[in-house]
Amino acid sequence: MPHTGRKRTTANGSKPKTYIRLAVSYRFKLRVLRFLDGHSMEKTIERLYPGLLRAHVRSKKRLCYSWKASRELIEAKCAAGLGRHRRHRSHGMGATLPTAAEEHLVRWVNHLRADGVPVTRLMLKLQSRDLYAATGLPRGAFTASRSWRKHFLRRHKLAIRRRTREGQTTPQDASEKLVEISRQVQAKMEELNITKVYNADQTGVNYEYVPTSTVNRRGAKTVWVKCAGKSKERVTAMLLGDSNGNKTDPFLVFKTRLSKVAETARANLVFRHGFGRQLWDDLQNLEVGVQIYGNRAGWWNSELLIEFLCYHFGRRENMHKPVLLLWDEFSGHWRQEVLICARLLNVELMRVPPGYTSVCQPADVAWNRPLKEHLHKQWIEFLLGQVRTANGGAPFKMAPPARSDVIQWIKNAWASLSTSTIIGGYKKAKLLQADLREAEDQPSSEPNWGELIRVRADADNRLSQGH
Repeated sequence: MPHTGRKRTTANGSKPKTYIRLAVSYRFKLRVLRFLDGHSMEKTIERLYPGLLRAHVRSKKRLCYSWKASRELIEAKCAAGLGRHRRHRSHGMGATLPTAAEEHLVRWVNHLRADGVPVTRLMLKLQSRDLYAATGLPRGAFTASRSWRKHFLRRHKLAIRRRTREGQTTPQDASEKLVEISRQVQAKMEELNITKVYNADQTGVNYEYVPTSTVNRRGAKTVWVKCAGKSKERVTAMLLGDSNGNKTDPFLVFKTRLSKVAETARANLVFRHGFGRQLWDDLQNLEVGVQIYGNRAGWWNSELLIEFLCYHFGRRENMHKPVLLLWDEFSGHWRQEVLICARLLNVELMRVPPGYTSVCQPADVAWNRPLKEHLHKQWIEFLLGQVRTANGGAPFKMAPPARSDVIQWIKNAWASLSTSTIIGGYKKAKLLQADLREAEDQPSSEPNWGELIRVRADADNRLSQGH
């Protein structure tokens, strides 16, 4: 039969059906048998297969006789509501692995998953082959093919899932640690007479979000995806939000080269956030709703953390009132100069234990995923913009995003997070103080401004030396 319908526009299309053999349902077979009960075979063929060629009559008669011999099975299938089925396969008929060995394989999978051990398709294939070899059955009859593995998973209500978490700690340990950290934070908030807690976390932002999968012609052994040459480059963003849903300006750290001239390098670090004069003139205009810094590694250090603390907490009202800030085990967070600066600013630091940030840190719990999804969406829109404006006659050349593009993407992504999303991170981490009320401001000793100025000066000196 010639192909009809919409014209194929991709690849080569599937092979057209020839309709040489056509399986029919049990319901149709029963209808044929009931008609055959009151009529001859010739009349039955003429009624149910009108226009059949004489050369095919004999084969249809043999087919009807075979249905007549299996009438009991056909009637049982229709009575059980399975009349739409076309073939009968008993359980285990298609599985050459014995039932006992298959049950052992299921127990093996469940035992490993209970301990968090990953079970891949290859592991399943090799283990099932080993179990088959142990049965003593003929070698080579069972290969644990892809179709067998597919139906094995379906039979036992299993599926190949993408991981959502990884680490050494089990979900049970994480739940217990979540309760413990929550109690410690609640106790500290009561001790400080506050009802608001802050969380800061650094995360990497890529220049390019090249996908790991793409639409491609089936059967191709090599699936090539073009990039713009900056898929490995990234910027570090430091995010800060509080339990009331307020967001502050993010700090961005770009990787940049230091000047070989000592005086120029010192001036860049002290007055231009680590950038050269020409580059800083461009980036300075983008510092609206964001703070931009640069260093040799493109990563955080204690000097930048002091700038971060002073920017966000050094000019707040009621400096005598303490602030509780949660952040992770990153070594720069706990350098002596950072701790001194935090104490002078009346900022109480609490440590999120390593291995538990995915459940105890609001940023990892609720902020980072929607942030990265929005960044990925903006990169896709950036790519589509190039595709739409590309010259159709020439090979497509992908252009990388500029620093200004990445900065704007981060601004947009951070602004897209709603207040409920920020609060939701604290809620899932069990860090909200619903029953506590803001205590009255109690006067205490003012911060030691002279000591604070000295700490910042020491940080500037270390920056000027290229640390």
